[in-house]
Amino acid sequence: MSAAQKPDPPLATGELIQAIANNRDSGALALLYEEYAGRVKSFHLLGGFPDTRAEELTVATFVRVWRRAATFSGHNGSPQAWLYTMARDVRSEARWAAADDRDRARARAVLSAIPRRGR
Repeated sequence: MSAAQKPDPPLATGELIQAIANNRDSGALALLYEEYAGRVKSFHLLGGFPDTRAEELTVATFVRVWRRAATFSGHNGSPQAWLYTMARDVRSEARWAAADDRDRARARAVLSAIPRRGR
């Protein structure tokens, strides 16, 4: 194979994030997902989430990557660190949402036990 026929080298993680940010490149997102989805899911599993929820959070992480790719700057750290920051934020939001759901359920239980006055 001649030099002109060589395939392009795979894009680095930072280049994929930049392609998403600059061009809304869905192919770049797919490549990033293929490369990191397993590791991100493991991150969520290690955070104590069951398998199905970890999978949902993994998808949510890559949705966040799609939406926030423009915030990536290679000057402030590695692209992998940025990606795991996205995963950490998704995981934190999931924990807060679960806590809010528990608090709402407790509040409903307390309020339903209070006798209603005639209206």
